[in-house]
Amino acid sequence: GGRPRGRPRMSVQTECLVPAVPKWSEKKEGEKPEFQVHRLAMFEQLKARREAERAALPQDPIKVTLPDGNVKEGVKHKTTPYDIAMTISKGLAENSIVAKVNGKVWDMKRPIEEDCELELCKFDSPDGRETFWHSSAHVLGLALENTFGAHLCVGPAIEDGFYYDVYCGGTAISPTDNDKIAKGYEEVVKGKH
Repeated sequence: GGRPRGRPRMSVQTECLVPAVPKWSEKKEGEKPEFQVHRLAMFEQLKARREAERAALPQDPIKVTLPDGNVKEGVKHKTTPYDIAMTISKGLAENSIVAKVNGKVWDMKRPIEEDCELELCKFDSPDGRETFWHSSAHVLGLALENTFGAHLCVGPAIEDGFYYDVYCGGTAISPTDNDKIAKGYEEVVKGKH
């Protein structure tokens, strides 16, 4: 099967396990928390630098071998597992959550760096499921930051889902906030954050 449908299983705890108390400031409606603005600016700088470095790398031909022995042609530092999946079928590309490149878990949009063996992992595989839950925890974390100005503490994937411990100053998050959290989660998934 592909990705699971419906709402993901979420659990939110409001006690922070980090020993140092983060600087707390109330989140203003419609604004990103101060720490998030700083983090996004840093990310954009690092992303631009990494893209410039990657553009300077050699883009030689590579061979990508699939589990059935079929070989696809690609371009070093350019072709991604997603690109290879799209040459097979759009459904496969959209339902593959993560890849394994020479046995290592690899992001679907990360360029391949050498000749390799490629495996595409859907939700029904252990690597696909763990990656889906891990990524879902990050989406939940961003939704909690956007909705409550929460400081993220611990947010791992677990066997059948994910959770996030957060620090919200004196604000308590309770089950009555689930709809607000789910709305924030959906906004992140749709890219409206």
